[in-house]
Amino acid sequence: MTIPSLARRQLTGRRGYCLVTLVMVALIFFTVAIVLLKHPSMIAPEAALNLEAAKLIAAGKAPYIDFLCLVSPLLLYSSLVPLTIAQVLNIAPSLLMNLLMWLIAAASTLACAKILLPRRHHREWHTFPPFIIALTLANVLMLFQLGECEHLFMLLLMPYLLVRWLRWNGYEISPKEAIYSGIFAGIGFSLCQLYIVYLVLLETLWLCTKIKIDPLFAPEARTCLIAMLAYGLFLVMAPVPFTSAYLNIFAPIFA
Repeated sequence: MTIPSLARRQLTGRRGYCLVTLVMVALIFFTVAIVLLKHPSMIAPEAALNLEAAKLIAAGKAPYIDFLCLVSPLLLYSSLVPLTIAQVLNIAPSLLMNLLMWLIAAASTLACAKILLPRRHHREWHTFPPFIIALTLANVLMLFQLGECEHLFMLLLMPYLLVRWLRWNGYEISPKEAIYSGIFAGIGFSLCQLYIVYLVLLETLWLCTKIKIDPLFAPEARTCLIAMLAYGLFLVMAPVPFTSAYLNIFAPIFA
């Protein structure tokens, strides 16, 4: 048997491995969805607090002025989305919150699969399908943390982390992968000022080990930075009453 025919057989086997991986991921997420639908009142503590804060905001209260909640405005105001949809559909806000986090978890996992699984010529490809399944199972382990800041940060960061790993190791990244991973990561790092430290440490580690600076200016890095700066600019310039209270009182606490 010739070498090209062996290579084709190997790639065909890898396609089957990809299909099995995606089927397992779909079954796991389907099972989680059934659990969430059977327990509509189940909700993580921090997510429940964010929903209560969203109810106060919907009633005209200003966060950090009329009530105290030690999370970023991004989380508080984004909690208005499941609250509003739940009120329109007349269903439990906790169920809507969990289903929204379920969708984000599924999107994050599929984005990671889209980044890794098509790279069948990668020398470490044999680790990619188990990694995707492990990432899916990690979401199951965090079932009772759905909607909490750390879980959401993990979901938003993972595609960017994989793209940066590939970029620093010299692999090509498509513009689409760079843009959506950068936007997700920019939102994730904006959830808490402390998370920006992780970004700096991560890039510093790669810079010291790879000894090159080109990846620092890659499209996904620029997109992430732009998303973070846009959120910071909004906080500084937005004509909402809580901005000064958050920047002057609560932002230094996180810093």
